[in-house]
Amino acid sequence: MATSQAEDKAEELIDEGAAKAKAAVGAVSRRAASTKAAAEDALHEGQDALEGALTCAKDCIRANPLASVAVVAAVAYLWGRIRS
Repeated sequence: MATSQAEDKAEELIDEGAAKAKAAVGAVSRRAASTKAAAEDALHEGQDALEGALTCAKDCIRANPLASVAVVAAVAYLWGRIRS
């Protein structure tokens, strides 16, 4: 009889532990999904910002082509001086 009670108690504890583990896995899964969604949102915002900067740069170059070429030449010259 004592063995039966011990078996029942062990089974009850195992079931309780399994339920807690299942709940923990569910919570981690939800947090991972939330983090993934936040990371995707940040990535899209970064892509949008980069596209906006590229559009602005293109417009600036089109508006001032000679100044743009002069800036690129100056940067290339300085880069060459720094590297050597």
